[in-house]
Amino acid sequence: MRIAWSTDSGPDPALVRMFPADQPSAVADAGDLLVTLTEHHEDFDCHLGDLHDRRCPPAGLRIWDKTSGRPLRTVSGVNPGGTGSPMLVTAVLDGRTVAVVGLWQEPPVMLDLATGDRIGVLPGHADATDVQALALAGTDVVTAGWDGVLRIAGRNKAFETGERSNTLAILDVNGRRAAVVTGRDAVSLWDLTDGAPLGRLDVDAHALATWPGSPSVAVQDRSGGIVLWDTATGAHHHPATPPVHEFGRLGAVTTSAGRRLLTLDGGSAVHLWDVAADREFGAPLRGPLLNAQVIPAGPGTLIAASADDDTVSVWRLGENRAPEEIRSPGDIRRIEVTPDGWVVGDGGPVRWRVADGVPGTGGGDFPADQPLRVRLAGELVATFHGSLGGVRLGGDRTIEHPYPPRGAAAGLLAGRRAIAVNWMFGPFTVYDLDTLTPIPAPADVAIGESPRAWAGDAVVTVRLGEVLAHDMRTGTTTPLQPKEDEPVTALAAFGTVIAVARTDGSVAIVDVPTARERDRRTFPFAATALTWAPTGELIVAVRRDVYCVAA
Repeated sequence: MRIAWSTDSGPDPALVRMFPADQPSAVADAGDLLVTLTEHHEDFDCHLGDLHDRRCPPAGLRIWDKTSGRPLRTVSGVNPGGTGSPMLVTAVLDGRTVAVVGLWQEPPVMLDLATGDRIGVLPGHADATDVQALALAGTDVVTAGWDGVLRIAGRNKAFETGERSNTLAILDVNGRRAAVVTGRDAVSLWDLTDGAPLGRLDVDAHALATWPGSPSVAVQDRSGGIVLWDTATGAHHHPATPPVHEFGRLGAVTTSAGRRLLTLDGGSAVHLWDVAADREFGAPLRGPLLNAQVIPAGPGTLIAASADDDTVSVWRLGENRAPEEIRSPGDIRRIEVTPDGWVVGDGGPVRWRVADGVPGTGGGDFPADQPLRVRLAGELVATFHGSLGGVRLGGDRTIEHPYPPRGAAAGLLAGRRAIAVNWMFGPFTVYDLDTLTPIPAPADVAIGESPRAWAGDAVVTVRLGEVLAHDMRTGTTTPLQPKEDEPVTALAAFGTVIAVARTDGSVAIVDVPTARERDRRTFPFAATALTWAPTGELIVAVRRDVYCVAA
Protein backbone atom coordinates (compact mmCIF):
# COMPACT_ATOMS: atom_id res chain seq x y z
CA MET A 1 0.00 0.00 0.00
CA ARG A 2 1.26 3.45 -0.87
CA ILE A 3 0.28 6.31 1.42
CA ALA A 4 -0.69 9.27 -0.76
CA TRP A 5 -0.96 11.61 2.24
CA SER A 6 -1.59 11.55 5.96
CA THR A 7 -1.98 13.83 8.97
CA ASP A 8 0.53 11.76 10.99
CA SER A 9 3.50 13.87 12.15
CA GLY A 10 5.48 10.97 13.64
CA PRO A 11 6.27 9.95 17.22
CA ASP A 12 5.64 12.41 20.04
CA PRO A 13 9.03 13.89 21.08
CA ALA A 14 8.00 13.69 24.75
CA LEU A 15 7.87 9.88 24.63
CA VAL A 16 11.07 8.56 26.25
CA ARG A 17 10.44 4.82 26.19
CA MET A 18 7.67 2.24 26.31
CA PHE A 19 7.39 -1.47 26.87
CA PRO A 20 4.67 -4.07 26.39
CA ALA A 21 2.61 -5.01 29.44
CA ASP A 22 -0.37 -7.28 30.11
CA GLN A 23 -3.40 -4.96 30.13
CA PRO A 24 -2.17 -2.65 32.91
CA SER A 25 -5.24 -0.92 34.33
CA ALA A 26 -3.18 0.82 37.04
CA VAL A 27 0.49 1.67 37.57
CA ALA A 28 2.57 2.76 40.56
CA ASP A 29 6.14 4.06 40.81
CA ALA A 30 8.51 2.33 43.24
CA GLY A 31 11.94 3.84 42.65
CA ASP A 32 13.80 1.48 40.32
CA LEU A 33 10.63 -0.58 39.87
CA LEU A 34 7.25 -0.13 38.28
CA VAL A 35 4.20 -2.03 39.47
CA THR A 36 1.15 -2.69 37.31
CA LEU A 37 -2.23 -4.15 38.15
CA THR A 38 -4.30 -6.24 35.76
CA GLU A 39 -7.99 -6.33 36.63
CA HIS A 40 -10.52 -9.06 36.13
CA HIS A 41 -13.16 -8.04 33.59
CA GLU A 42 -15.86 -9.57 31.40
CA ASP A 43 -16.03 -9.84 27.62
CA PHE A 44 -18.67 -7.09 27.38
CA ASP A 45 -16.21 -4.70 29.06
CA CYS A 46 -13.22 -5.81 26.97
CA HIS A 47 -11.72 -4.08 23.94
CA LEU A 48 -10.97 -7.57 22.55
CA GLY A 49 -14.67 -8.44 22.50
CA ASP A 50 -15.39 -12.05 21.52
CA LEU A 51 -11.71 -12.95 21.87
CA HIS A 52 -11.61 -12.00 25.55
CA ASP A 53 -11.44 -15.61 26.76
CA ARG A 54 -8.54 -16.45 24.44
CA ARG A 55 -6.49 -13.30 24.78
CA CYS A 56 -6.86 -11.65 28.15
CA PRO A 57 -4.27 -12.37 30.87
CA PRO A 58 -5.27 -13.44 34.37
CA ALA A 59 -5.74 -10.77 37.00
CA GLY A 60 -2.71 -10.04 39.13
CA LEU A 61 0.21 -7.80 39.99
CA ARG A 62 3.28 -7.46 37.78
CA ILE A 63 6.63 -5.96 38.79
CA TRP A 64 8.98 -4.45 36.19
CA ASP A 65 12.43 -2.93 35.98
CA LYS A 66 11.67 0.74 35.31
CA THR A 67 14.69 1.42 33.08
CA SER A 68 14.64 -1.63 30.82
CA GLY A 69 10.97 -2.60 31.02
CA ARG A 70 12.06 -6.14 31.86
CA PRO A 71 9.41 -8.14 33.74
CA LEU A 72 10.77 -9.29 37.10
CA ARG A 73 7.89 -11.23 38.61
CA THR A 74 4.16 -11.83 38.42
CA VAL A 75 1.98 -12.17 41.51
CA SER A 76 -1.16 -14.14 40.76
CA GLY A 77 -4.16 -14.50 43.02
CA VAL A 78 -4.52 -10.73 43.45
CA ASN A 79 -7.89 -10.01 41.88
CA PRO A 80 -9.28 -6.49 42.25
CA GLY A 81 -12.58 -7.90 41.04
CA GLY A 82 -13.34 -5.30 38.39
CA THR A 83 -13.86 -2.41 40.81
CA GLY A 84 -13.99 0.01 37.87
CA SER A 85 -11.43 2.26 39.59
CA PRO A 86 -8.25 0.22 40.14
CA MET A 87 -6.63 0.87 43.52
CA LEU A 88 -2.84 0.58 43.68
CA VAL A 89 -0.14 2.48 45.61
CA THR A 90 3.39 1.66 46.69
CA ALA A 91 4.79 2.51 50.11
CA VAL A 92 7.52 1.66 52.60
CA LEU A 93 5.98 -0.04 55.63
CA ASP A 94 8.11 -1.50 58.42
CA GLY A 95 11.20 -1.14 56.24
CA ARG A 96 9.76 -3.09 53.31
CA THR A 97 8.71 -1.63 49.96
CA VAL A 98 5.21 -2.91 49.39
CA ALA A 99 2.37 -2.60 46.95
CA VAL A 100 -1.06 -1.98 48.45
CA VAL A 101 -3.97 -3.23 46.35
CA GLY A 102 -7.63 -2.49 46.96
CA LEU A 103 -9.96 -5.45 46.49
CA TRP A 104 -13.69 -5.69 45.90
CA GLN A 105 -15.59 -6.31 49.17
CA GLU A 106 -12.36 -7.35 50.90
CA PRO A 107 -9.78 -5.41 52.93
CA PRO A 108 -6.79 -3.97 51.00
CA VAL A 109 -3.76 -6.29 50.94
CA MET A 110 0.01 -5.73 50.95
CA LEU A 111 2.58 -7.49 48.77
CA ASP A 112 6.36 -7.44 49.21
CA LEU A 113 7.89 -6.08 45.98
CA ALA A 114 11.24 -7.75 46.63
CA THR A 115 9.78 -11.25 46.79
CA GLY A 116 6.24 -10.96 45.45
CA ASP A 117 4.94 -12.52 48.67
CA ARG A 118 1.55 -11.57 49.99
CA ILE A 119 2.15 -10.07 53.45
CA GLY A 120 -1.42 -9.70 54.63
CA VAL A 121 -4.13 -7.13 55.20
CA LEU A 122 -3.18 -3.43 55.38
CA PRO A 123 -2.79 -2.50 59.10
CA GLY A 124 -5.95 -1.14 60.67
CA HIS A 125 -8.12 -2.43 57.83
CA ALA A 126 -9.30 -5.86 58.96
CA ASP A 127 -12.93 -4.68 58.86
CA ALA A 128 -12.53 -2.32 55.86
CA THR A 129 -14.43 -4.22 53.18
CA ASP A 130 -15.80 -1.18 51.33
CA VAL A 131 -12.59 0.72 50.52
CA GLN A 132 -12.95 2.64 47.24
CA ALA A 133 -9.75 4.73 47.13
CA LEU A 134 -6.11 4.62 48.26
CA ALA A 135 -3.62 7.48 48.53
CA LEU A 136 -0.16 8.07 49.96
CA ALA A 137 0.32 10.79 52.60
CA GLY A 138 4.07 10.91 53.11
CA THR A 139 4.85 7.40 54.32
CA ASP A 140 1.27 6.69 55.40
CA VAL A 141 -1.36 4.90 53.32
CA VAL A 142 -4.78 6.57 53.60
CA THR A 143 -8.02 4.91 52.51
CA ALA A 144 -11.62 6.03 52.07
CA GLY A 145 -14.75 4.09 51.25
CA TRP A 146 -18.46 3.58 51.39
CA ASP A 147 -18.53 3.22 55.18
CA GLY A 148 -17.63 6.91 55.59
CA VAL A 149 -14.36 6.23 57.41
CA LEU A 150 -10.92 7.70 56.66
CA ARG A 151 -8.24 5.24 57.77
CA ILE A 152 -4.50 5.92 58.11
CA ALA A 153 -2.59 2.65 57.98
CA GLY A 154 0.81 3.96 59.06
CA ARG A 155 -0.59 5.43 62.29
CA ASN A 156 -3.52 3.06 62.79
CA LYS A 157 -6.01 5.94 63.00
CA ALA A 158 -9.56 6.22 61.69
CA PHE A 159 -11.92 9.20 61.40
CA GLU A 160 -15.66 9.22 60.73
CA THR A 161 -16.65 11.55 57.87
CA GLY A 162 -20.30 10.60 57.53
CA GLU A 163 -19.84 10.58 53.76
CA ARG A 164 -19.99 7.63 51.39
CA SER A 165 -16.70 8.25 49.55
CA ASN A 166 -15.55 7.07 46.12
CA THR A 167 -12.40 9.14 45.56
CA LEU A 168 -9.56 10.41 47.72
CA ALA A 169 -6.59 12.77 47.35
CA ILE A 170 -3.96 14.21 49.71
CA LEU A 171 -2.85 17.85 49.97
CA ASP A 172 -1.25 20.40 52.30
CA VAL A 173 -3.37 23.19 53.80
CA ASN A 174 -1.48 25.89 55.71
CA GLY A 175 1.12 23.38 56.85
CA ARG A 176 -1.39 20.67 57.75
CA ARG A 177 -1.61 17.36 55.87
CA ALA A 178 -5.23 16.87 54.78
CA ALA A 179 -7.41 14.49 52.81
CA VAL A 180 -10.03 15.58 50.34
CA VAL A 181 -12.78 13.06 49.61
CA THR A 182 -15.85 12.93 47.43
CA GLY A 183 -19.27 12.56 49.02
CA ARG A 184 -22.85 12.40 47.82
CA ASP A 185 -23.14 15.99 46.60
CA ALA A 186 -19.94 17.61 47.81
CA VAL A 187 -16.19 17.37 48.26
CA SER A 188 -15.01 17.62 51.87
CA LEU A 189 -11.63 18.34 53.47
CA TRP A 190 -10.33 16.62 56.62
CA ASP A 191 -7.28 17.15 58.83
CA LEU A 192 -5.28 13.92 58.94
CA THR A 193 -3.84 14.69 62.40
CA ASP A 194 -7.05 14.99 64.41
CA GLY A 195 -9.82 14.27 61.89
CA ALA A 196 -11.23 17.81 62.07
CA PRO A 197 -13.31 19.03 59.09
CA LEU A 198 -11.54 21.85 57.25
CA GLY A 199 -13.88 22.75 54.42
CA ARG A 200 -16.47 21.71 51.89
CA LEU A 201 -17.22 22.39 48.22
CA ASP A 202 -20.68 21.65 46.86
CA VAL A 203 -20.12 19.71 43.65
CA ASP A 204 -21.13 16.24 42.48
CA ALA A 205 -17.57 15.01 41.97
CA HIS A 206 -16.18 12.09 40.00
CA ALA A 207 -12.40 12.57 40.22
CA LEU A 208 -9.83 14.55 42.22
CA ALA A 209 -6.22 15.57 41.57
CA THR A 210 -3.68 17.38 43.78
CA TRP A 211 -0.06 18.55 43.59
CA PRO A 212 2.57 17.93 46.32
CA GLY A 213 2.93 20.89 48.68
CA SER A 214 -0.05 22.73 47.17
CA PRO A 215 -3.40 23.53 48.84
CA SER A 216 -5.21 23.36 45.49
CA VAL A 217 -7.35 20.49 44.29
CA ALA A 218 -8.80 19.94 40.84
CA VAL A 219 -12.30 18.46 40.93
CA GLN A 220 -13.93 16.84 37.92
CA ASP A 221 -17.71 16.74 38.12
CA ARG A 222 -19.86 14.01 36.63
CA SER A 223 -20.43 15.94 33.41
CA GLY A 224 -16.68 16.23 32.80
CA GLY A 225 -16.35 19.85 33.96
CA ILE A 226 -13.38 21.00 36.05
CA VAL A 227 -13.41 23.11 39.24
CA LEU A 228 -10.15 24.38 40.80
CA TRP A 229 -10.50 24.78 44.58
CA ASP A 230 -7.92 26.62 46.71
CA THR A 231 -8.55 24.96 50.07
CA ALA A 232 -6.39 27.50 51.92
CA THR A 233 -8.63 30.44 50.95
CA GLY A 234 -11.85 28.66 50.00
CA ALA A 235 -11.86 30.28 46.55
CA HIS A 236 -12.81 28.18 43.54
CA HIS A 237 -13.23 28.75 39.81
CA HIS A 238 -13.73 26.97 36.51
CA PRO A 239 -11.01 27.10 33.81
CA ALA A 240 -11.79 29.75 31.22
CA THR A 241 -11.88 27.24 28.35
CA PRO A 242 -12.18 23.66 29.60
CA PRO A 243 -9.70 21.49 27.70
CA VAL A 244 -11.79 18.32 27.54
CA HIS A 245 -15.56 18.12 27.58
CA GLU A 246 -15.63 14.41 28.22
CA PHE A 247 -15.88 12.32 31.35
CA GLY A 248 -12.56 10.53 31.95
CA ARG A 249 -9.45 10.19 34.07
CA LEU A 250 -7.88 13.19 35.77
CA GLY A 251 -4.31 13.61 37.04
CA ALA A 252 -1.93 16.26 38.36
CA VAL A 253 1.74 16.63 37.37
CA THR A 254 4.42 19.33 37.32
CA THR A 255 7.07 20.39 34.86
CA SER A 256 10.74 20.38 35.88
CA ALA A 257 10.39 24.07 36.78
CA GLY A 258 7.37 23.39 38.99
CA ARG A 259 4.61 24.52 36.64
CA ARG A 260 1.37 22.80 37.69
CA LEU A 261 -0.40 20.84 34.97
CA LEU A 262 -3.56 18.77 34.82
CA THR A 263 -3.66 15.62 32.72
CA LEU A 264 -7.05 14.90 31.21
CA ASP A 265 -8.17 11.76 29.43
CA GLY A 266 -8.91 12.48 25.77
CA GLY A 267 -9.44 8.92 24.59
CA SER A 268 -6.27 8.06 22.69
CA ALA A 269 -4.53 11.29 23.76
CA VAL A 270 -3.78 12.98 27.08
CA HIS A 271 -4.47 16.71 27.28
CA LEU A 272 -2.19 18.91 29.38
CA TRP A 273 -3.68 21.97 31.08
CA ASP A 274 -1.53 24.78 32.51
CA VAL A 275 -3.33 25.78 35.72
CA ALA A 276 -1.66 29.20 36.18
CA ALA A 277 -1.96 30.23 32.53
CA ASP A 278 -5.49 28.76 32.26
CA ARG A 279 -4.86 27.22 28.85
CA GLU A 280 -3.65 24.06 27.18
CA PHE A 281 0.03 23.30 27.59
CA GLY A 282 0.80 22.68 23.94
CA ALA A 283 -0.42 19.68 21.98
CA PRO A 284 -1.93 16.65 23.73
CA LEU A 285 0.40 13.72 24.33
CA ARG A 286 -0.06 11.15 21.55
CA GLY A 287 1.07 7.55 21.64
CA PRO A 288 0.13 4.31 23.43
CA LEU A 289 -2.29 6.18 25.68
CA LEU A 290 -5.75 4.82 24.96
CA ASN A 291 -7.77 5.30 28.17
CA ALA A 292 -4.48 5.46 30.07
CA GLN A 293 -3.83 6.15 33.72
CA VAL A 294 -1.14 8.85 34.06
CA ILE A 295 0.91 9.35 37.24
CA PRO A 296 3.80 11.71 38.09
CA ALA A 297 7.30 10.29 38.48
CA GLY A 298 9.11 13.41 39.61
CA PRO A 299 9.03 16.93 38.12
CA GLY A 300 8.64 16.82 34.35
CA THR A 301 8.30 13.03 34.14
CA LEU A 302 5.09 11.04 33.64
CA ILE A 303 4.31 7.35 33.57
CA ALA A 304 1.27 6.07 31.69
CA ALA A 305 -0.38 2.65 31.67
CA SER A 306 -2.89 1.67 28.99
CA ALA A 307 -4.79 -1.61 29.26
CA ASP A 308 -6.17 -1.08 25.74
CA ASP A 309 -2.70 -0.61 24.26
CA ASP A 310 -1.02 -3.25 26.49
CA THR A 311 1.72 -0.71 27.15
CA VAL A 312 3.50 1.18 29.90
CA SER A 313 5.23 4.36 28.72
CA VAL A 314 7.51 7.04 30.21
CA TRP A 315 7.22 10.69 29.10
CA ARG A 316 9.33 13.77 29.76
CA LEU A 317 7.92 17.28 29.43
CA GLY A 318 9.94 20.35 28.55
CA GLU A 319 8.97 23.83 29.69
CA ASN A 320 7.59 24.60 26.25
CA ARG A 321 5.50 22.25 24.14
CA ALA A 322 4.54 22.95 20.53
CA PRO A 323 0.82 23.59 19.90
CA GLU A 324 -1.49 21.12 18.22
CA GLU A 325 -1.05 20.63 14.47
CA ILE A 326 -4.04 20.49 12.16
CA ARG A 327 -5.62 17.13 12.84
CA SER A 328 -8.86 15.85 14.24
CA PRO A 329 -9.26 17.19 17.79
CA GLY A 330 -10.92 13.94 18.85
CA ASP A 331 -10.75 10.24 18.06
CA ILE A 332 -12.35 9.34 14.73
CA ARG A 333 -14.82 6.45 15.00
CA ARG A 334 -16.88 7.14 11.88
CA ILE A 335 -15.58 8.43 8.57
CA GLU A 336 -17.10 9.14 5.14
CA VAL A 337 -16.20 10.76 1.83
CA THR A 338 -18.53 13.51 0.62
CA PRO A 339 -19.77 13.66 -3.00
CA ASP A 340 -17.47 16.64 -3.63
CA GLY A 341 -14.36 14.70 -2.54
CA TRP A 342 -13.76 15.57 1.11
CA VAL A 343 -12.95 13.19 3.97
CA VAL A 344 -15.11 13.95 7.02
CA GLY A 345 -15.17 12.23 10.40
CA ASP A 346 -16.82 12.49 13.77
CA GLY A 347 -13.69 13.64 15.60
CA GLY A 348 -14.27 17.36 15.15
CA PRO A 349 -14.85 20.27 12.75
CA VAL A 350 -12.08 19.50 10.27
CA ARG A 351 -12.03 17.82 6.85
CA TRP A 352 -9.41 16.83 4.28
CA ARG A 353 -9.50 16.86 0.49
CA VAL A 354 -9.11 13.34 -0.93
CA ALA A 355 -7.01 14.52 -3.86
CA ASP A 356 -4.15 16.03 -1.85
CA GLY A 357 -4.94 16.01 1.90
CA VAL A 358 -5.42 19.77 2.11
CA PRO A 359 -7.38 20.47 5.33
CA GLY A 360 -10.60 22.44 5.41
CA THR A 361 -13.11 23.57 8.02
CA GLY A 362 -16.30 21.75 8.89
CA GLY A 363 -16.61 18.11 9.88
CA GLY A 364 -19.23 15.53 9.05
CA ASP A 365 -22.82 15.33 10.23
CA PHE A 366 -22.49 12.43 12.66
CA PRO A 367 -25.16 12.61 15.37
CA ALA A 368 -23.84 11.27 18.65
CA ASP A 369 -26.75 8.85 18.98
CA GLN A 370 -26.03 7.12 15.64
CA PRO A 371 -23.11 4.73 16.25
CA LEU A 372 -23.97 2.79 13.08
CA ARG A 373 -24.75 4.41 9.72
CA VAL A 374 -25.31 2.20 6.69
CA ARG A 375 -25.02 3.52 3.13
CA LEU A 376 -26.01 2.01 -0.21
CA ALA A 377 -24.68 3.63 -3.39
CA GLY A 378 -23.84 6.73 -1.36
CA GLU A 379 -27.30 7.05 0.18
CA LEU A 380 -27.75 6.82 3.94
CA VAL A 381 -30.33 4.04 4.24
CA ALA A 382 -30.20 2.99 7.89
CA THR A 383 -29.02 4.03 11.35
CA PHE A 384 -29.35 2.61 14.80
CA HIS A 385 -29.42 4.66 17.94
CA GLY A 386 -27.37 3.79 20.99
CA SER A 387 -28.75 0.95 23.07
CA LEU A 388 -32.25 1.16 21.60
CA GLY A 389 -33.62 -1.85 19.77
CA GLY A 390 -34.44 -1.82 16.07
CA VAL A 391 -33.01 -0.02 13.04
CA ARG A 392 -34.25 3.28 11.65
CA LEU A 393 -34.61 3.57 7.91
CA GLY A 394 -35.32 6.48 5.60
CA GLY A 395 -38.82 7.90 5.47
CA ASP A 396 -39.38 7.46 9.23
CA ARG A 397 -39.59 3.68 8.85
CA THR A 398 -38.23 1.25 11.43
CA ILE A 399 -37.33 -2.41 11.58
CA GLU A 400 -38.66 -3.20 15.03
CA HIS A 401 -36.68 -5.48 17.33
CA PRO A 402 -36.26 -5.70 21.12
CA TYR A 403 -32.45 -5.69 20.88
CA PRO A 404 -29.96 -3.34 19.21
CA PRO A 405 -28.05 -4.70 16.21
CA ARG A 406 -24.39 -5.68 16.44
CA GLY A 407 -23.77 -5.03 12.76
CA ALA A 408 -25.50 -4.21 9.49
CA ALA A 409 -24.66 -3.98 5.77
CA ALA A 410 -26.70 -2.98 2.72
CA GLY A 411 -26.44 -4.03 -0.93
CA LEU A 412 -28.27 -5.30 -3.99
CA LEU A 413 -29.71 -8.81 -4.06
CA ALA A 414 -31.02 -9.82 -7.50
CA GLY A 415 -31.75 -6.16 -8.15
CA ARG A 416 -33.55 -5.64 -4.84
CA ARG A 417 -32.20 -3.23 -2.24
CA ALA A 418 -31.51 -5.27 0.88
CA ILE A 419 -30.02 -4.95 4.33
CA ALA A 420 -28.48 -7.65 6.53
CA VAL A 421 -28.77 -7.08 10.28
CA ASN A 422 -27.30 -9.11 13.12
CA TRP A 423 -29.47 -8.86 16.21
CA MET A 424 -27.96 -9.64 19.57
CA PHE A 425 -28.30 -13.35 20.47
CA GLY A 426 -29.03 -14.57 16.95
CA PRO A 427 -27.80 -15.01 13.35
CA PHE A 428 -28.14 -12.15 10.90
CA THR A 429 -31.44 -11.50 9.11
CA VAL A 430 -31.84 -10.04 5.61
CA TYR A 431 -34.66 -7.61 4.81
CA ASP A 432 -35.94 -6.06 1.58
CA LEU A 433 -35.28 -2.36 2.16
CA ASP A 434 -38.38 -1.27 0.25
CA THR A 435 -40.97 -3.74 1.60
CA LEU A 436 -39.22 -4.67 4.89
CA THR A 437 -40.06 -8.32 4.27
CA PRO A 438 -37.44 -10.84 5.47
CA ILE A 439 -35.34 -12.63 2.83
CA PRO A 440 -34.02 -16.13 3.66
CA ALA A 441 -30.34 -16.05 4.63
CA PRO A 442 -27.85 -18.88 4.03
CA ALA A 443 -28.55 -21.80 6.36
CA ASP A 444 -25.04 -21.99 7.80
CA VAL A 445 -24.90 -18.47 9.24
CA ALA A 446 -23.71 -18.80 12.84
CA ILE A 447 -25.05 -16.97 15.86
CA GLY A 448 -22.90 -13.94 16.53
CA GLU A 449 -21.77 -13.30 12.95
CA SER A 450 -21.81 -9.56 12.50
CA PRO A 451 -22.43 -8.18 8.97
CA ARG A 452 -19.80 -5.54 8.21
CA ALA A 453 -20.06 -5.04 4.44
CA TRP A 454 -21.88 -6.08 1.26
CA ALA A 455 -19.39 -6.96 -1.49
CA GLY A 456 -20.95 -7.92 -4.82
CA ASP A 457 -23.44 -10.71 -4.04
CA ALA A 458 -21.86 -11.52 -0.67
CA VAL A 459 -22.54 -10.37 2.86
CA VAL A 460 -19.19 -10.14 4.66
CA THR A 461 -19.33 -11.04 8.36
CA VAL A 462 -16.98 -11.15 11.34
CA ARG A 463 -17.05 -13.60 14.23
CA LEU A 464 -14.27 -14.47 16.70
CA GLY A 465 -11.68 -12.78 14.51
CA GLU A 466 -12.73 -14.75 11.40
CA VAL A 467 -13.94 -12.95 8.25
CA LEU A 468 -16.46 -14.85 6.10
CA ALA A 469 -18.31 -14.14 2.85
CA HIS A 470 -21.86 -15.50 2.46
CA ASP A 471 -22.98 -15.55 -1.19
CA MET A 472 -26.64 -14.57 -1.00
CA ARG A 473 -27.49 -16.18 -4.36
CA THR A 474 -25.82 -19.59 -3.98
CA GLY A 475 -25.64 -19.92 -0.18
CA THR A 476 -21.91 -20.63 -0.40
CA THR A 477 -19.75 -19.57 2.55
CA THR A 478 -16.13 -18.63 1.86
CA PRO A 479 -13.52 -17.94 4.58
CA LEU A 480 -11.76 -14.71 3.59
CA GLN A 481 -9.42 -14.53 6.56
CA PRO A 482 -8.98 -17.35 9.09
CA LYS A 483 -9.59 -17.07 12.79
CA GLU A 484 -6.95 -14.82 14.28
CA ASP A 485 -6.08 -13.64 17.76
CA GLU A 486 -6.49 -10.03 16.65
CA PRO A 487 -10.10 -8.74 16.62
CA VAL A 488 -11.40 -6.83 13.62
CA THR A 489 -11.72 -3.11 14.40
CA ALA A 490 -13.08 -1.90 11.05
CA LEU A 491 -14.12 -3.29 7.67
CA ALA A 492 -15.22 -1.59 4.45
CA ALA A 493 -16.04 -2.76 0.91
CA PHE A 494 -15.39 -1.25 -2.51
CA GLY A 495 -17.08 -3.34 -5.19
CA THR A 496 -15.88 -6.89 -4.56
CA VAL A 497 -12.81 -5.84 -2.57
CA ILE A 498 -12.73 -5.38 1.20
CA ALA A 499 -10.31 -3.73 3.62
CA VAL A 500 -9.98 -5.41 7.03
CA ALA A 501 -8.38 -3.67 10.03
CA ARG A 502 -7.32 -5.48 13.21
CA THR A 503 -6.12 -4.59 16.69
CA ASP A 504 -2.47 -5.23 15.77
CA GLY A 505 -2.57 -2.18 13.47
CA SER A 506 -2.73 -4.21 10.25
CA VAL A 507 -5.01 -3.39 7.34
CA ALA A 508 -5.40 -6.07 4.67
CA ILE A 509 -6.94 -5.73 1.21
CA VAL A 510 -8.82 -8.91 0.22
CA ASP A 511 -10.50 -9.86 -3.07
CA VAL A 512 -13.83 -11.45 -2.10
CA PRO A 513 -14.48 -13.69 -5.17
CA THR A 514 -11.03 -15.33 -4.94
CA ALA A 515 -10.47 -14.93 -1.17
CA ARG A 516 -6.96 -13.74 -2.05
CA GLU A 517 -5.15 -11.12 0.01
CA ARG A 518 -3.86 -8.43 -2.35
CA ASP A 519 -1.92 -6.22 0.03
CA ARG A 520 -1.27 -5.46 3.69
CA ARG A 521 0.15 -2.62 5.75
CA THR A 522 0.66 -2.04 9.47
CA PHE A 523 -0.21 1.34 10.96
CA PRO A 524 1.00 2.75 14.32
CA PHE A 525 -2.23 1.68 16.02
CA ALA A 526 -5.42 -0.14 15.12
CA ALA A 527 -7.58 1.63 12.56
CA THR A 528 -10.71 3.03 14.17
CA ALA A 529 -12.62 3.50 10.90
CA LEU A 530 -12.30 2.71 7.18
CA THR A 531 -14.03 3.97 4.08
CA TRP A 532 -13.43 4.10 0.34
CA ALA A 533 -13.53 7.12 -1.94
CA PRO A 534 -15.57 6.72 -5.16
CA THR A 535 -12.27 7.05 -7.05
CA GLY A 536 -10.81 3.99 -5.28
CA GLU A 537 -8.65 5.49 -2.53
CA LEU A 538 -8.86 3.77 0.84
CA ILE A 539 -9.26 6.20 3.74
CA VAL A 540 -7.92 4.88 7.04
CA ALA A 541 -8.66 6.62 10.35
CA VAL A 542 -6.19 5.75 13.10
CA ARG A 543 -7.35 7.46 16.27
CA ARG A 544 -6.93 11.19 15.46
CA ASP A 545 -4.99 10.75 12.24
CA VAL A 546 -6.16 10.09 8.69
CA TYR A 547 -4.25 8.22 5.98
CA CYS A 548 -5.14 8.14 2.30
CA VAL A 549 -3.99 4.94 0.58
CA ALA A 550 -3.54 5.48 -3.16
CA ALA A 551 -5.86 3.63 -5.52
